Amino acid sequence: MKKKTIIFCLLSLLCGTMSAQKIRIKTGIEVLKEQNFRCLEGERVGLITNPTGVDNAMKSTIDILHEAPNVKLVALYGPEHGVRGDVHAGDNVTDMRDASTGLPVYSPYGSTRKATPEMLKDIDVLVYGIQNIGCRSFTYISTMGLAMEAAAENGKEFIALDRPTPWAD
Repeated sequence: MKKKTIIFCLLSLLCGTMSAQKIRIKTGIEVLKEQNFRCLEGERVGLITNPTGVDNAMKSTIDILHEAPNVKLVALYGPEHGVRGDVHAGDNVTDMRDASTGLPVYSPYGSTRKATPEMLKDIDVLVYGIQNIGCRSFTYISTMGLAMEAAAENGKEFIALDRPTPWAD
């Protein structure tokens, strides 16, 4: 009886593991792509992102939105480390142009930590696409909070591209 119970338990674990592997998690950018970016159609889009803003194939959210025919990506916002990850920790991120897309990059991690009305004047919706590292002391959570405040104060819609952080409590 003991042997049958052990075999049953092992088979149950194996079957559970096999079915768990079939589950596919969809991040916010995956959902946007699946819905053909409907919620961004007709809007001028600003994107707050960094190198963690990628889809399941590791393609940059910047490039995905820039290439989508029905999305008008007009501005990027670079938090700590910048949109392409080329700024050292703690260094100010400066306003510039993105070399790949030619879009203006504004810095919520430079002389100001909160987007100004001037930085937001050309957008209708502000999209936040940064992976949470599961650490409350990192700067990206405050970047998101201040971006939400700035969007609300300037009458801009705010969309967070959510993604799971399985190791966070």
